[in-house]
Amino acid sequence: MTQHTTNDGAGPTAVQTMPLDGEWHLTGWDPAGRGEHRLAGRVPGHVHADLLRAGLIPDPFRRDQADQCQWVERWFWRYEREFELPADFDARWAVLKFQGLDTHAEIHLNDRTIGHAANMFVPHRFEAGPWLRAGVNRIEVVFVPNYVAMAHKDVARFRSCFSSDRVYARRMQCAYGWDWTHRLVGAGVWRPVTLSFYRSARLADCCIRTVELGADAARLEIECEIERRAGKPLALDLRIEDPDGRVAWATTIEPAGKGGAIGLELARPRLWFPNGYGEQPLYRLTATLRAASTTGGGTGRPLDSRSITFGIRTVGIEEIPDERGGSFTLAVNGERIFARGGNWVPPSPFPGT
Repeated sequence: MTQHTTNDGAGPTAVQTMPLDGEWHLTGWDPAGRGEHRLAGRVPGHVHADLLRAGLIPDPFRRDQADQCQWVERWFWRYEREFELPADFDARWAVLKFQGLDTHAEIHLNDRTIGHAANMFVPHRFEAGPWLRAGVNRIEVVFVPNYVAMAHKDVARFRSCFSSDRVYARRMQCAYGWDWTHRLVGAGVWRPVTLSFYRSARLADCCIRTVELGADAARLEIECEIERRAGKPLALDLRIEDPDGRVAWATTIEPAGKGGAIGLELARPRLWFPNGYGEQPLYRLTATLRAASTTGGGTGRPLDSRSITFGIRTVGIEEIPDERGGSFTLAVNGERIFARGGNWVPPSPFPGT
């Protein structure tokens, strides 16, 4: 299947991204050798949803039919798909990105194991360039059953609600059964998948935080992490736009090594407050990494960029000792907040849906 690449980030950059969502092939097999299923899978998605579409399980949310779906967690599941790269495509520095894997998985590219995953809550990225080839490529994600992944863990010594085999698993805990849902431990690529191609450098991460609020100014800190594949000089353009889209601050630096933190001050900031205590104005930080110009004028080629929407605010917990022990009050921008709301459980034990 041929895929088209697109620019990734704000404005034109040298980063090309190939989306790999959509229809995949799904294969499941019983490790005891008592069966196998081959069917269409969806990414982002979840194995229970794929099985339900194929008519291989009943609706687990109707009556007691979840009992008929318990075999799913005992099987191995493999999602796979093909994509095509042109013969002249430069794929030397390529990163395969999974925004969400549920949960214990092995990742294979063209029959080579390129990584493992064991945490549903964090993105995973794997170097792919050495194993890519011109023409057709194949990705496989093999999900290992929970009981296999936890076989070496002494879960019996823990006391936990509803089940003890969940205590070491970095996945949504309600999948193991809760007061509002049956036990439905599954597998799936539950967030988007992309293949990104870089040149000599990339922005591995970028964040901004409020350090201190003064009478009429806010002190902020920007931290950018850079990965390099060449020793050429770089330039990093940083720009902050206010909630009305006007440029509130901008600078250009020449980062050394892997980058670092940059302090700045914004005059008369519009502060973010929780609902009921004020407005929620949002600023935008745009970081653009480019090759430094060697001619003494103009700008070098853009290499990567990030765009972050943020609110200017400080958040803390106020603890004042008293005769009963002490207070525990949320404070936003120095103002005490009465935290109220509801207990919102996940709308489904299958987040990929």
